[in-house]
Amino acid sequence: MADDENRMENLELQLSQARALLSHTVDTLQEERRLAAAAKNRVPGGYYMMSRAAEKNLRSLQRENPGAALVFSVLREHMQIGTNAVTISNPALAKILGKSPRTIARATKHLVDHAFVQVIKTGNTNCYVVNEQVAFAGSPGQRKAVFSTT
Repeated sequence: MADDENRMENLELQLSQARALLSHTVDTLQEERRLAAAAKNRVPGGYYMMSRAAEKNLRSLQRENPGAALVFSVLREHMQIGTNAVTISNPALAKILGKSPRTIARATKHLVDHAFVQVIKTGNTNCYVVNEQVAFAGSPGQRKAVFSTT
């Protein structure tokens, strides 16, 4: 009888250990699922934000000057987080968009004239700084860029 009781206690102890191990495994699996879900839609390179008013201005830009809208799209895509700046030559922009360098020059002039971007010359290349009031690349709560205007 004592032998049976010892075996029962042993089995109960093993069952308790198996339940604890199963619980730990389930917790680990749930944590892995949570981490996978959190990373699922994460985009390498961050994101950028635009205000609703800027979206209206963007539609207007797309109607008025489609070439400028394309250039602005490339600039937003590549602007650096925190500075809103991208350094790229007109021939490189022309190659990306399949347009002539002259078309790119006219488009960038339109963007500058309408305060979408600021151009800083760096030798043969331009540094384009996107107006932070139009689009901003950064982390939540951070809103600081090189160029800001209304």
